[in-house]
Amino acid sequence: MNSTETKIRVREENNKLNEKERDLQKEILKSFPVNVILPTGTKCNNRCIFCTDRSPQTSSHYSDLSFDRFVRLCEPLEYATSVGLYGWGEPLLNPDYGRMFDYVVENFPGIEITVSTNGILLNGEWIEKFVSCENISLNISLNASNAKTYKLLAQNDQFDRITENIQKLIDLKKKENTNSPEIVLSFVAIKENIIELPAFVRLASRLGVDRVVVQDLILLDENLRKHSLTLYAEFAKSIFLVALKTAQESGVHLIPFVPVYYLPTDSNSFVENEKIDRKVSAELCIEPWIYLRVSSEGEAKLCCYSEEVLGNLNYERIADLWNGEKYRYFRRKVNSDDLPEDCKKCPKKLGMTV
Repeated sequence: MNSTETKIRVREENNKLNEKERDLQKEILKSFPVNVILPTGTKCNNRCIFCTDRSPQTSSHYSDLSFDRFVRLCEPLEYATSVGLYGWGEPLLNPDYGRMFDYVVENFPGIEITVSTNGILLNGEWIEKFVSCENISLNISLNASNAKTYKLLAQNDQFDRITENIQKLIDLKKKENTNSPEIVLSFVAIKENIIELPAFVRLASRLGVDRVVVQDLILLDENLRKHSLTLYAEFAKSIFLVALKTAQESGVHLIPFVPVYYLPTDSNSFVENEKIDRKVSAELCIEPWIYLRVSSEGEAKLCCYSEEVLGNLNYERIADLWNGEKYRYFRRKVNSDDLPEDCKKCPKKLGMTV
């Protein structure tokens, strides 16, 4: 067995063991995280109204991660089946991103790579690189069905450029007769764009993308609450049902990032199926068994709803961090009646307690 086969085998065996351990809800694991998100930096070329403040006054807060710092955070990839290569910003903006991407492809064979981008810098060179690789998923954050709404949301007049880039990517996939990369359009559902969700699905159909993912607004701070659909739950629900029908008719795979119907008043989420009762629709959370999200500072966090720092890969080995007391605490509590505070913010957990 050669080196590449050995690395793939290690990854497959870790995944199987992880499945068994999370099914048993074990607190101390012999397996390692199977889903890892590694940082690439925090700079961005958009100023989306539903994201963190990107005004000129705050520009010094954001930075690119260097290639050397990135490599020091890659230990968990020896075992993971998938990795997200993006930070809290636009990864393609980082001049070292090409080296990061190539490093993962070359050193962790068989791993699935997810790239999340706004698509503005998706030029011919990147298109050729992505099409030449296997097991790539490209998530393009578009959030609007037309140029006017896109400019309102992103504070950037790049809608036509992005859709042209997507079309070039799809054309090259067809020419090369390949299914990689998978192309996903994401839609952060907020008050300003929810009416366009059916049109967004039709746009996805015309472009020929693989999937549309609808995401809830994450309240990064209270200033974003004004964009929330919480007070427009029934309206949002009706629009989603129209979009779902549109997707079925046009052959687009429409996926809710969290359950699909908005819950009442104090939550901002979807429920998975109208025929499934809200109280039982959410499955057991498995995030503390499978997931590792790393910040540009090396800090390990559990998921996008949790800001609890569970350790730091700059100072700890993955084995120590992964079975440290904080990760073990979440494994003990996340599916109990005594939820951690961060878990009380999760839409899926809200769905179980409504």
